[in-house]
Amino acid sequence: MNEFYEASDETEALATIDLALDRGVTLLDTADMYGVGANEELVGRAIRHRRIEI
Repeated sequence: MNEFYEASDETEALATIDLALDRGVTLLDTADMYGVGANEELVGRAIRHRRIEI
């Protein structure tokens, strides 16, 4: 969900993670090789207000 493959849209990425969590996804897997930590930061922003739930 970063610019590793092509341009990305953070708003869309956050909405995608939010929808996945709403639909029951319980594992968000990422690696620091994609965007040098950018995905981990994105996931952190996505779950910031849902940490208790997750």
